[in-house]
Amino acid sequence: MLAAADSSSRRPGTIGKPAGAASAGPALPVRAIGAPSTSENTMTEVIYTIVEHDGGWAYKVGAVFSETFATHAQATAAARRAAAEQTVPGRSEVIQYEDENGEWHEETASGSDRPVTTIVDKP
Repeated sequence: MLAAADSSSRRPGTIGKPAGAASAGPALPVRAIGAPSTSENTMTEVIYTIVEHDGGWAYKVGAVFSETFATHAQATAAARRAAAEQTVPGRSEVIQYEDENGEWHEETASGSDRPVTTIVDKP
């Protein structure tokens, strides 16, 4: 995603501040990975759900399962580690992508534009 200083230069699905940045304005709405963006002010949320799986426990994101862990506690700890890694800033990179109309775009993806992470645990 592109982090832009002014809203006139933002593309749909982008935000003006990195996740966790202080703001005097209202909180930005959140959307799950894979959900269509309906607003320019939408942040991506990655949801880790702890579930029973394959004779043990796992976490899943969307329809994708982690490896199976022997205990609920191990699966929860692994989900916490994975969620924490998602919030670590990286390098800003120039990216190229093709949109739904077959047009190619190039933009800078900010390394500080990280998703919101949530762990859902319903034992």
